[in-house]
Amino acid sequence: MSLSKPQKKRKVDLECRAFKAEWSENYFVTELDGKSLCLLCSDTIAVLKEYNIRRHYQTKHSAQYSQLTGKERSQKLETLKRSISLQRSFFTKMKNENKAASKVSLRVAHLLAKEGKPFTDGELIKSCLIVAVEEMCPEKMDLFNNISLSARTVARRVEDIGSNITNQLINKANDFEWFSLALDESTDITDTAQLLLFIRRVNADFEVTEELASMNSLRGTTTGEDIFKEVEEMLTKYNLKWNQLKCVTTDGGKNMSGTEPVVSTVNFIRSRGLNHRQFRDFLSEVEAEYPDLPYHTAVRWLSSGKVLLRFFELRAEIEIFLNEKKRPQPLLSNTEWLWKLAFAADIMGFLNVFNLKLQGKTVLICETYTAVKSFRRQLALIESQIMSSCFVHFPCCQTLKEEVDSPFPHEFAGDIFSELKKTVPATFFGS
Repeated sequence: MSLSKPQKKRKVDLECRAFKAEWSENYFVTELDGKSLCLLCSDTIAVLKEYNIRRHYQTKHSAQYSQLTGKERSQKLETLKRSISLQRSFFTKMKNENKAASKVSLRVAHLLAKEGKPFTDGELIKSCLIVAVEEMCPEKMDLFNNISLSARTVARRVEDIGSNITNQLINKANDFEWFSLALDESTDITDTAQLLLFIRRVNADFEVTEELASMNSLRGTTTGEDIFKEVEEMLTKYNLKWNQLKCVTTDGGKNMSGTEPVVSTVNFIRSRGLNHRQFRDFLSEVEAEYPDLPYHTAVRWLSSGKVLLRFFELRAEIEIFLNEKKRPQPLLSNTEWLWKLAFAADIMGFLNVFNLKLQGKTVLICETYTAVKSFRRQLALIESQIMSSCFVHFPCCQTLKEEVDSPFPHEFAGDIFSELKKTVPATFFGS
C-alpha cells in the first residue's frame, strides 16, 4: 500500500487573479479593494474567480435579473454603480468629517494647554464657534456640533499629545550623539515644587531637537539629591547615557534664604491665614498704596526683586503690623539695613529686566549678545552714579535718601557691583 504525499493548499493571494470587465454586466459585480462586490446585495465575494462570482449570482439573483438583457441590463448596471458610488461617498464624507472634528478637538486642546487655560474653557470655545456658525453658515451646524470639547475630552487630548511627544522623543533618543539638559523649578497653585527638565540634542546629521522631557513633582524636599534622582530617572526613561551628556544648565540666581529678615517676615504674614487676612484689612484701613504683599517663591528667581520692592514700599505698614502682633522686627528701624534693602530692591529690578531679555525661544544669539553688552555698559553707568550718591536710576534709594540722614553704604554697593561684573566677563563680550 503506497502513501501519497499530501497536496499543499494553494494560496489564493498568490494566484494574481484580475477582475474582468465583462463580469460586471454578466453578474452585476464590481471590484473593491481586490475583491468582488455584489451590486445587488452588497455581499463581498472573497475569491476573485469567475466560478465563485457566477455561483453567487445564480444562487441569489439569477431568477430575478436574468430576464434583463441588452440596453436594459446596461442601464441597471449603471444605476447600481451610481448607487454604490453615492454610498461610498457618503461614508467617506462622514469619515472625513469625524476625522476633522477630532483634529479640531486636538488643536483646541493644544492651544488651551499652551496658553495655560483651564480645560473647562473648551465648552466656552465650542459655544463661541456655534454662535459664529449660526450667523455665517447655519447649514454647517451639524459639523460643529460634532466637535467634542468637554473638560474630560480636552484633558484626554492633552494627555494624548503629551504621550505622543514623549514617544517621538524616545524614538529620536536612539539617534542622539550628544545632548544637554536645562533644569528649572516652578510651583503650582498648591505650592508644590515642579521640576522641569528640558533636553536639547543633536544627531549625526546635526539636526537639533529641543523639548520638555519631563515634569516631576517634588512633594518633599528639593535638595540636590532629590533633583539628581529625577534627572537619573529621566535618562533611564529615554535610554540616554551619562557619557552623552555635555552640558547642564540651571537657574544661576541664588535663592533667597528663609532665614533672611525679608523672607521670614513675608512668611509670617502670608503663611498664616489669619495674619494674611488681618494684614490685608490693615492695608485697606490705612489706605496703603498696595493691597497686599506678594509671596516669595524660592524657585522663582524673578520673584526676589518683586518681593523686595513691595516690602520696601510697605515697610512702614509692615513695621506697625508686626508691632501689633508682638513680633517686632528691629531691622525695620535700622537705617543701614534699610539702605541695603533699598539698594537690593533697585538692583534686582535691573536684573529682572535683563533676565527677561534673555528669555524666549525666538531670541537670537545676536540679540542675546546685544542685551549682555548693553547690560555691561548699564552696570558701568549706574555704578558710577551710585558711587557719587546719584540715585536717578534708583527710585528706592532716592525715596530713602529723602527720609533719613545716614550715609549710603558705598562699600556694600561696590562689592555687589564687583560680583555682578564677574558674571559677565569683559574678555568675552568686550569692554
